[in-house]
Amino acid sequence: MTIPIIEHPIPPTRSNGRSDLFLAAEEPEEYKAPEFQIKENNHIRVTRVEAPAIYESRLSSEEEKSRLAGKKVLLILPIDFSVNTALPKGLKHHIPPLGVLYIASCMRELGVSVKILDMQVEMEGKVANEENVKIIIQNEKPDYVGVGATIINWDAAIATIKMSKELFPNVKIFVGGPHITALGTDALDLVPQIDFVINGEGEEVAPNMLREAVQDNPDFSRVRGLIYKTSERAYTVTGYNMFLRDLNKIPFPAWDLVKLDHYALSPLMQFQPGRSVNMISSRGCVFSCIFCDHGVRGSGWRARSPENVVGEFKYLHSLGVRNVWLVDDLFTVSRQRVQEICDLLLKEKINMNWSCQARVDCIDEPTLIKMKEAGCRLISYGVESGNERVLKLIKKRLNLDKVREIIALTNKVGIETRCFFMMGFPSETKEEIEDTLRLALELNPTFITYSIATPLPNTEMWDMLKDQLSYEKWSQFNSFGADKLAYTPDGISQKDLMVLWKKAHRQFLLRPSWLMGRMVDGIKHPYNFVRYYKASSAMKLVA
Repeated sequence: MTIPIIEHPIPPTRSNGRSDLFLAAEEPEEYKAPEFQIKENNHIRVTRVEAPAIYESRLSSEEEKSRLAGKKVLLILPIDFSVNTALPKGLKHHIPPLGVLYIASCMRELGVSVKILDMQVEMEGKVANEENVKIIIQNEKPDYVGVGATIINWDAAIATIKMSKELFPNVKIFVGGPHITALGTDALDLVPQIDFVINGEGEEVAPNMLREAVQDNPDFSRVRGLIYKTSERAYTVTGYNMFLRDLNKIPFPAWDLVKLDHYALSPLMQFQPGRSVNMISSRGCVFSCIFCDHGVRGSGWRARSPENVVGEFKYLHSLGVRNVWLVDDLFTVSRQRVQEICDLLLKEKINMNWSCQARVDCIDEPTLIKMKEAGCRLISYGVESGNERVLKLIKKRLNLDKVREIIALTNKVGIETRCFFMMGFPSETKEEIEDTLRLALELNPTFITYSIATPLPNTEMWDMLKDQLSYEKWSQFNSFGADKLAYTPDGISQKDLMVLWKKAHRQFLLRPSWLMGRMVDGIKHPYNFVRYYKASSAMKLVA
């Protein structure tokens, strides 16, 4: 299969010479907004308006800047009170909140004061109860509160939103993230304390919301990408925010607003002593697996330029960062771009190690060799299943012979490999899961990660299974296991699935050949002993 090189489109230039983040043209089919599911028995009234693609202030730039000066924005990452915050720091894999860091950097350009409260970091070593969290929030006295919501922290987000409104009744609360985008107006109906939902990517929407808030007689229907309440059980949707096309126009994440030493990647992605962060060089994916949510990043692919990416590498290096995880859905869509990034990293002589995610049909030997030279230490490949029927079912479009070829080639080049596998797909049987376990042993990557196939809103898998789900709280949608799973395929109980999940890890990681390989590698590269020890300690299921 030949994968085309897809380059990001050039943004239009306005008459004043400014290149906008958004394309004002009609959105292509793949960028259309998801239809929000409105329950008829809720009697919700929804008004849909088409806000302009480009926001125009009604104030002079000086007056707008004056009104925004001194405004305080508090961005909160909620914490689940059941989280064990007393784990030793070295065993935590709590990565920096990249989405919130981008929103913070864009808001700061308006001249407002921004602070980030990542509650898992703030509560480290403390008792994570409601009273302690309330004290931290209360000390900030913000004008606006933004809450980042994912599917597994949505219950914690609701508690944080209600707490914030109780403490500051006049504060405006906005919420963003893939889960809230999927819920749409239902989120406002369930949590009336929310004032605004950021509908899609928020780097321009959130700042424009603040700009409109300081206008005379604010009219939020002018801000594209918002959902907000206009009266009791009546909402306005201003259109879906068109995806950011020119990612080079977005400032780097506000890395100075978080305590970098309190974050850590998985030990498997910390290749040398020093700080470790995640980073994104492109957004979107050109493939259509049934378990992926394209609701926020989209089904198209947009990329930062090699110069922009390496510029952030240099900045992170100045902050003491030595390990970077490129969290792009698919880093290697354009092999030409990957090689240009690698050439620049080599030219700049940046002493950093990095890892990324790829598909076996989007990479080749010359690219692998160049990546190795430029500091790539690990590539994670999404394989998902070792059964052909299941691969067709989930629209993975992978050839297993190609999987075997590329995993062997990556290992040969000297880059560590990690294979992602999933189990528990619709109609999948125990025998088909065993096919996956056998393939993992045959491939013999450096590492493996098994997750539970989890239907998420805004995915084809959700549409297939939404009438079969059984859940009481959103935290049950945890791909790495929960006390109670929201879904298991017919014929496989939750207990059976979790037994297979644990067996898969143990069967792979406790092989004498794998353990010996890690020991030899640790002798050649002593720091790897630290990595492997931390990783094995964190994986209590193999202890």
